[in-house]
Amino acid sequence: IAERQKHQGIIGVRTGVHALDTLTCGFLPGELVILGADPGSGKSALAVQAGLTLCIDEGGTCLDCSLEMGQRMIAERALAHLAEVNSYNLRRGKVSIDDWRELYRVGKILQALDFYTETKATTVREFGARARVWRARHPRRKGVGVFDFLQLAASSGNGNTRAERVGQDARDLKALAGELEVPIFGVSSLSRKPKDVAKQPPEMADLKESGDIDYAADFVILIWNRDRTKDGPVTFVMAKNRNSPAGEHVEGHWIGRHYRFADIGYEPPQQQALQIA
Repeated sequence: IAERQKHQGIIGVRTGVHALDTLTCGFLPGELVILGADPGSGKSALAVQAGLTLCIDEGGTCLDCSLEMGQRMIAERALAHLAEVNSYNLRRGKVSIDDWRELYRVGKILQALDFYTETKATTVREFGARARVWRARHPRRKGVGVFDFLQLAASSGNGNTRAERVGQDARDLKALAGELEVPIFGVSSLSRKPKDVAKQPPEMADLKESGDIDYAADFVILIWNRDRTKDGPVTFVMAKNRNSPAGEHVEGHWIGRHYRFADIGYEPPQQQALQIA
């Protein structure tokens, strides 16, 4: 309680969005956090942002298991995020002198972090085996695990339907979080139709092949990004929160070109005139 008082209630792993962190008080060891969103709405970016925030601000460690992206893509996204450089320009190789300075600066920061990527695991059980090795190397460090994402996993669970197997995977992630004493982010896609995205916020029932995902999770946070990859306002829907009433909404801001979520009122740096180095 004294530790909470010292840190204004936020003692767990933070996302870097202060309004969201104030609501959740950060994520604690043993908790399973489900991040759900439509394709291209930033669900992977929010999980990576939480890992980078922990590693940089608190000297923690992160294991990010991605079934969707390779290590090079994750690293490039991290560079764009920290340097606040336009990711589209990075992909085209159009980098200004100022961008180069920032890329070199944050590259040195990234090199020193205990942020690990795992792209070979295809099931939750394989992720668990690698996560135990990672945790054994950092037994007392504040850590966070990321599994991205549930619907792409080759299910290792038992069940007659795909939804039942995905639900078993969620329960396995919850058990793993307790065993390793770290919070784990489980990324999940939604099953909404494209025309529904801009009209109404997502609900728990929109989790794709949800099965027992909501029963296993301590938090279910659904990202309502109306314009998807465009910059603009987003809403975090707290569909489940074991520590307070569910259904609360938190407003934030999405900067797609930097793969970054921020609080309302955040002003991203102006893009410099492109002077190729």
